Amino acid sequence: MVTTVRVSIFWLVGVLFFATFLSAATNDQAIDYIKKTAYTYGGISATYVEVSASYAIATYTGVEFTGWETQPDPKNPVATLVTIRFKTSGINTKVVTHNRKKAQEAVPSLSITWRVNDLLGVKITPYNSYAREAIRTYQSVSEAIHSLAE
Repeated sequence: MVTTVRVSIFWLVGVLFFATFLSAATNDQAIDYIKKTAYTYGGISATYVEVSASYAIATYTGVEFTGWETQPDPKNPVATLVTIRFKTSGINTKVVTHNRKKAQEAVPSLSITWRVNDLLGVKITPYNSYAREAIRTYQSVSEAIHSLAE
């Protein structure tokens, strides 16, 4: 009986420890990762906030930051979705975007969502098409900078 109780207590403590270890980042932690973690392409680095804001400013007119939203990732219990919201008034016609129709859908509200997973180190990946477009735009700018330097 005593052995069974000890084993059960150790099992329960182990399960609780493991569940805590596998839990997703808190909302504040996830936002902090987006603010501080660098995305590097072609030797040029920017935080995910900077990648998002540069995409918004380059692609849209009248851009204003309106806030953050976090939620658990419905497909991954150890990840958090972080959405950066911007108000927009139109599309910048001087900029070529990969998908103008999709860009038009973000007027008057642009939501760029990233998946933050901090299970074994911080990993941030695009969650929605606007985040993927922000990465593509950043890569294009980085390549243009490199081509100017050649």
